[in-house]
Amino acid sequence: MNPWLMTTYRIALKELLRHAPGSGFGMQSLMYIFLKRDVKVDFPRISQIIDYYADMKRPYQILMFPEGTDKTAFTTRRSNEYAKKNNLPELKNLLYPRIAGFIHLVNKMKQ
Repeated sequence: MNPWLMTTYRIALKELLRHAPGSGFGMQSLMYIFLKRDVKVDFPRISQIIDYYADMKRPYQILMFPEGTDKTAFTTRRSNEYAKKNNLPELKNLLYPRIAGFIHLVNKMKQ
C-alpha cells in the first residue's frame, strides 16, 4: 500500500462533530464533509466540497462514517412506508438504509 494515500483521505461524518472542541476545528481545516442528514442541506454541501477537491487537482478519497439509526417503532414504521413506496418487502429486524446522500456523493465524484 502506498503510504502517501493516508494524506489524501477526507472524512464524511455527522454535523454535530464540527462543534467538538479542538478536533472540530481541525476537521473543518482539513475540509471534512459534515452531514446533517437533510438532503436540502447536504446535497449542495457535498457538491461544493467535491468541486473543491476536484479543483485542487490532487487525488482524494472519502472515508464515510455512516451514522446508525436505532430501531424504534417510529423508525420501523418509516422504513416500512419506504418499503411500500418502493415495492420492497417489509423488514422485521432491520431498517432500510437511506442512501440518497451516498448516491449523490458517488455521482458527483464520477464527474
